[in-house]
Amino acid sequence: MFDYYNMMSEKDFDKILRRYRKGKATEEEVNWIEKWYSSLDMLNRYPELNEFQRRKIVYGSFKQIQNRIKGDKQKQLQLWPALSAAAAVIVLIVAFLYRSNTHQPSVVEEKISYDEPIERVIENETSFVKHIVLSDSTRISLEPKSSIRVAKDFNQVDRKIFLRGEAFFNVSHNRSKPFYVDAGDVVTKVLGTSFRIRAFSSDKNITVAVKTGKVAIQTRGDKKENRKEGNVILVANQQAIYSRDQTSVLKELVETPQPLKPQEEVRRKLKFEAAPFGDVVDALEDIYGIEIKYQDDVFESCKVTTTLSDGGIYSRLNIICKAIGASYSQQDGIIVIAGKGCQ
Repeated sequence: MFDYYNMMSEKDFDKILRRYRKGKATEEEVNWIEKWYSSLDMLNRYPELNEFQRRKIVYGSFKQIQNRIKGDKQKQLQLWPALSAAAAVIVLIVAFLYRSNTHQPSVVEEKISYDEPIERVIENETSFVKHIVLSDSTRISLEPKSSIRVAKDFNQVDRKIFLRGEAFFNVSHNRSKPFYVDAGDVVTKVLGTSFRIRAFSSDKNITVAVKTGKVAIQTRGDKKENRKEGNVILVANQQAIYSRDQTSVLKELVETPQPLKPQEEVRRKLKFEAAPFGDVVDALEDIYGIEIKYQDDVFESCKVTTTLSDGGIYSRLNIICKAIGASYSQQDGIIVIAGKGCQ
């Protein structure tokens, strides 16, 4: 059985703490916060909290919690050694993460073993994200009011699960065993990547958005033209929106494309001094993984001098296009730049 802190994200945790400090938390949240805080003396033996939760304890939040808990003051004072231990643990964890250069979150998750004998259904009936680890090391963040069903033969011939609701998937790579997510009218096939699917039965659309890698989606539409289209291929920062009413698929860019490179590399690559326009486009394509089309012969004489250190891809495109008198549009999940070129 899950405790709240085993399922929530850092964002969820912050929200509850803020409501608690303002006196706006529900009775259930108040009871959980105070029970959780009172159990901190277990940190020395059972460090079960996430790293971000430990940080919240040490950097301020525990003071408001301590002031609100009623009871024996002496008992409260006994919590300070545990808090000191928590601070020490944070230092060690941060040092370890820095030296190992990893960005994986420390999360307590539900794990499904390799020898799971029967079909498994996992539901998230809480108001927090539920984290799941499958037997192939695939990680799933299951949103509230959502569920997954894991087939009996999962990870034998192939890897297939069934989704109802919304979830984010970080699929472990295995070229010989494709990973399938069946969301009703849309089936998503991947080898190893990260993506999000939203497929609530009450929604008119099913959305598949790719963060990294490549996926193929197949629809179960009734229209013949859809069946002829076959798989819709999505890459990083692209999404497909399937209309249940129209049984059709719209392929486009996600609302806010994210860089695929570290920030330091982004800053370094987006500094240009009289750079050919093609070099600027190549840099953006490399950073965002998004295809950008333009006519080479039209823009071959264009040179760009700028530093695109801030903003997303659209604000950066606005700066570039303004500098060379061009414009851009989005078509079928790619960006197309048009203009008269430079004289």
